[in-house]
Amino acid sequence: MRELKRAVLILLIATLYVKFVVQIVLDESNLLLDLLLYMLLIAGLVDRKFRPEFFVVVLFAVISVLNPAARNIFLIFASVYALREFSIRELASINLCMQTLVFGATALMLWAGITHSEMFEQSLLDQRERWDFGYGNPNTFALFVYSIMVNAYVYFARQYGRMLSLLLFLTGIGVYCYTKSRTFLVATLVLLLVHWCVRNRVVRSVILKFKGILYLIPIVLMGCILYMSRYSGQFPLLNLVFSGRLELYSVFLGSIGKTAYLFGTPLVNEETIDSSYLHILFEGGVLAFVIFYVLYVVTVRRMNRSTIGVLPVLAGFLVFGLSESLFTFVLIFGNMIIWSILYDSYLNRSHP
Repeated sequence: MRELKRAVLILLIATLYVKFVVQIVLDESNLLLDLLLYMLLIAGLVDRKFRPEFFVVVLFAVISVLNPAARNIFLIFASVYALREFSIRELASINLCMQTLVFGATALMLWAGITHSEMFEQSLLDQRERWDFGYGNPNTFALFVYSIMVNAYVYFARQYGRMLSLLLFLTGIGVYCYTKSRTFLVATLVLLLVHWCVRNRVVRSVILKFKGILYLIPIVLMGCILYMSRYSGQFPLLNLVFSGRLELYSVFLGSIGKTAYLFGTPLVNEETIDSSYLHILFEGGVLAFVIFYVLYVVTVRRMNRSTIGVLPVLAGFLVFGLSESLFTFVLIFGNMIIWSILYDSYLNRSHP
């Protein structure tokens, strides 16, 4: 029975990757694929013994009836809850296999002329020619590559740290030259910098001694993005650095009411909102952000010398999430491993 459930869950992950290719790369919709996805999800949720977190999943299923944007949070929480059957390394290995297949398939489609790598010109701060590898947006391709890099880090970092660091650095530089995605490059450098920090015995000891400071990071980042967005006119340089996103966020925040902060709003998916923090808050309301924050705090609190290896992944995601919605872009499923890592810490299971 357990093996059958694991097979269903692997099919669920595969369906999410297929949906990425169909919906994002080919820009098509497929109702049968959606139905298959939810059937596999329901089958994956069936268990002899339900944990208390299952009722959080049910709650967001109810909320999504009132707020369609919450369906994305429901899908994330439901899939992460079901995938607790796998260890983090198992999940990373499954993701890497799926990502290799998707990358190979999309490369073949590009070579065959089914898709085309489009060039985007951008003139904010500097003149940039950006390419998307047929993914519809250079940032989408960068997000997909980052998901590969993160899963490779989770799976290989402990055994091949130095070699992997060099490979990830070269990959990051190459992808940046192709996509000119600044946030991707910064997140990659943060991942590698924190990796070397936790490998240094002295620095690692300092981090563990003062890790309570880390509790503040998501709150500070959420507060900063809300404040700078609300008063974007006072931060013209930052608005340029964020490629005009703060102004877009400001328009969005001015168009919603106070209840949107409590329960979310469908408008978050109708406007150009790239921040992970804003997506969590306005897709699932304050409850979704509180859940994310509690899981984060538990993960940091339980970090010790043997589990601090999770910190580079956390740091990279927290930075990348400022201007990209990778926390909630569920179709790039490799990046959802961050939720599984946080949930594993909540379950008090060891990390790679």
